[in-house]
Amino acid sequence: MNATICTAFALSAICLAPYHPAFAQNGAGSTEQLVQSEGTITAEYISQQWQARDRFANPKAELEFWKSLETRLAASEKSETQEAAWIALRLAISHFYTQDYSVAAEDISNAKRLAESNDIVAPRFWAELYSYAVIIETDRPDKKAAENWLKKLDQFKQAEKFQDRYILPLALNAEAYWQFKHGDRSEALNGACQAADVAKAQLAVSDPLRHANAINCGVFAFYLDRPEAASLLEVAANDAIANLPSGHKQTGQAINVAAAVTSLFGRYREAEKLFRRQMDIELENFGTDSPNVYDPASQLAQMLALQGKIDEAIEMQRQVVVLADNLKGGGDLTQRGHSRGYLAAIMGISGKPENAISIAREGLSLLRQKFPDGHPSVSTAELELGYLLANYGDADEAIQIAEAGISKLTSQLGEGHIDLFTSRIRYAYVMAQSGRAQEAMDIGWKTGQEMLLRFSEDSVRRSNIASLSAALTSNFGVLAEIAMLAGDKAKLAQAIQIGNASDLTIANRELALRLAAEDRGLGELTDVIRQQKSKIQRLKTEIARLLTSPGYDPKQIEDLRQQSVLAEDENVAAQHRLAAEFPDYVALTNVTAAALTDIQANLDANSAVVFPTFLYGKSATVLITKDDVIWQTQPQGRPQMENALFAVSDSLGQAKNGGDFDTDAAHRLFEAIFPSELYAKLASKTNLLFPAGGVLAAIPPSLLITKPAKKGEKTAWIIRDKSVSVFTDLSKKAAASSAAVNFAGLGDPKLAPSKVRNVELASLFRGGKVDADTIAALPSLPGAGDELKQVRSALSSNNSILLTGQDFTETAVKAFDFTPYSVVSFATHGLTSGEIAGLSEPALVVTPPSHSGVEGASDGLLTASEIALLDIPADWVILSACNSGSGSNGASPQYSGLARAFRTAGAKSLLLTHWQLRDDIAAQLTVNTVTAAANGIPKAEALRQAQLALIDSGKSGADNPALWAPFILIGY
Repeated sequence: MNATICTAFALSAICLAPYHPAFAQNGAGSTEQLVQSEGTITAEYISQQWQARDRFANPKAELEFWKSLETRLAASEKSETQEAAWIALRLAISHFYTQDYSVAAEDISNAKRLAESNDIVAPRFWAELYSYAVIIETDRPDKKAAENWLKKLDQFKQAEKFQDRYILPLALNAEAYWQFKHGDRSEALNGACQAADVAKAQLAVSDPLRHANAINCGVFAFYLDRPEAASLLEVAANDAIANLPSGHKQTGQAINVAAAVTSLFGRYREAEKLFRRQMDIELENFGTDSPNVYDPASQLAQMLALQGKIDEAIEMQRQVVVLADNLKGGGDLTQRGHSRGYLAAIMGISGKPENAISIAREGLSLLRQKFPDGHPSVSTAELELGYLLANYGDADEAIQIAEAGISKLTSQLGEGHIDLFTSRIRYAYVMAQSGRAQEAMDIGWKTGQEMLLRFSEDSVRRSNIASLSAALTSNFGVLAEIAMLAGDKAKLAQAIQIGNASDLTIANRELALRLAAEDRGLGELTDVIRQQKSKIQRLKTEIARLLTSPGYDPKQIEDLRQQSVLAEDENVAAQHRLAAEFPDYVALTNVTAAALTDIQANLDANSAVVFPTFLYGKSATVLITKDDVIWQTQPQGRPQMENALFAVSDSLGQAKNGGDFDTDAAHRLFEAIFPSELYAKLASKTNLLFPAGGVLAAIPPSLLITKPAKKGEKTAWIIRDKSVSVFTDLSKKAAASSAAVNFAGLGDPKLAPSKVRNVELASLFRGGKVDADTIAALPSLPGAGDELKQVRSALSSNNSILLTGQDFTETAVKAFDFTPYSVVSFATHGLTSGEIAGLSEPALVVTPPSHSGVEGASDGLLTASEIALLDIPADWVILSACNSGSGSNGASPQYSGLARAFRTAGAKSLLLTHWQLRDDIAAQLTVNTVTAAANGIPKAEALRQAQLALIDSGKSGADNPALWAPFILIGY
């Protein structure tokens, strides 16, 4: 069975390939091949081969082996014997795995004839024959034949006493697969999970069938959008990985499931690495024409798209289409249809549709050949084609196709299914484009609210969610466009917030929950929840990292999983207690957006909120001011904005190495975000607030240039006219800084002399653990201590403290009381996830212990998960550390990582850096910004003045944005 279970073409898509019951080898699981010299083929020899050979390992080799036995048997004139029946059955199994379904069906008939004529009564023979007959005819497909075999299998089950413990799990799995493809999917789920339970009770932990059944149970639950799906999949995958050798052929499928679960938690970069690892395994074992390669390849394309790497995703998906067409037997129609549908969808997203509509039509046609009218795969493909047509084609045809699809899909999936949410919102968009905008707004908004509630429930249940669901943010982007078409400014303001939400949205919610609970004297419970969530996140990330290593240790992974299970149990228990003692807790977990009236009440007359947004192939910018909501959409503007964004990012890399910055690209990006007519509306505004997520997550908005650069004139950086900052919460008014400025400066770790510059960062981790000796060899930051002293002096604070040098240790920071201090500054190295081998989350470097053999919690790094457990209720936190703004996930904006951690810890505002910069420049910008803010200047304006002072200072290279632009202000 190689049909892929897939949530169709939405950006939320995750495809999973269910295990076939016969993926498992029989018996004890030995893969040694017993050899018999040429001569008589005995029943004993066939029995040994049946038990010993791994039918899943190499289908072509298996087919050749059993064909050779058939030939030898015929030569010995025993072609009508009992031995011939067993060989015919194994030929059927081998032909099934090589996707020769028609030949496999003939082999099944031949095996049955031979068995009856030779009076074979062995239960194992008939259990395998009936089970394989069901799935062969299901995949061929011949529904009537499959139903007939299913009846025989049921009769066999009723009569057999199942003394052979292998038979019932095998039969139940086959029945569940047929039900899933042709019958009641809820019944299929029950059957698959019953098969898993029976296999767990009856089979050894080393038996692959046990793990195959467990994974199928999780896959079916996933497809039916059951809340327990993630947990079922995670446990099944980890059990398989822990109990099968790392080189076993089935570990590829287990890694597939682990990757899918990782994706469910929003950790798309980690999932991408896992799918790449699986693809390597499957290519080595099966070659390029195997569905085992197709599955991870298609999922890899989705992970790239979910991270915003649209062009890479399109190229990958084109290869997936080729794979689908060249699978054994010409490829399954399901795979050929789905691959084309998803290619068309991401082409539409890119704004470069080319022949996307014709590709989508071809995909739909293939699916209609495979499935009956009304099947979810067909109905979803119809809706996707309608959505594509509404954006790039004929609106009348779009609504006709979409209406047919949505009615059938609703009856098939049932209310509340995640795929139905996406399809219904896209249907609403098609309605809006056909002139029924208000009706569309009503349908779409209701669906969006249901989706928000669903995500909130999921995020409480799943402790290691790393970011908002891509399906959630993309669907609210669609709702924002519907609101534009309907002229509904209030709903547009809310939809655009969620469409541009980031990791900091989760941090805000976690902080609000913690503070509300602490006000009720429940701080102890919130501390437990924070600690366990942090631990779970760290353990899951480490498991994912280990799985990408070819020689991982299954026992190590199982140990981490057990730790994760214990942490999850403690977290759930604390959550239940908190909900019982604080009934409003559950309501506070809901993801919400600030109402337009609240946003406008909190804005002053000089400020505007700016939402640059990618829509489906388009770009748009929405402005919210104190008295209005204004927007402008640019059809097929996404490529223009993306190209300018990439050019600016590439140019920054050159500028950091002493090259010239591409001012033309920065101006093109400005024009893509602010068409002239729209920017004119901001003439009276002096302060712009941008979201933490979305288009400008990867670069500071201060890099935008408002006019073409001219030789001899000052570059028209946007900060010459307006201050810029990143908001995290529009529901609250900008808070005034504390009248009494109390300063805490931490940093300047004791490391190697500053002349040491070429430390191999990859060596920081040895054997999966931090190597303190190598951290100590990192270059010191001679300006860091001076910077902290200058800030303290500039603030003239009587209540200040410095924690530097030998005193700046992990233990000291964790024990430090931050509550008296309104300004907290960290001046040290910042390391990002993936920057060094083994580092799975961002971290700040502290003074390491004296040598790496020291036991205990101190290791020379203060990780994001550890920072999130601190209590830092400062007006603002300053992170003048290398890369302190970088995110930890491919789908996360660059402001995440340490920013989310400090926000969770309670910091109101953050001043941090996007990239590495000279410590003398960091000191200058930090001191000037803090000094101005201490004198009553708004923080964003203080940063603007400090940056302009550096740009216009006349210092060599001072106007290079690589020097002055990395700082960004986040918060209120």
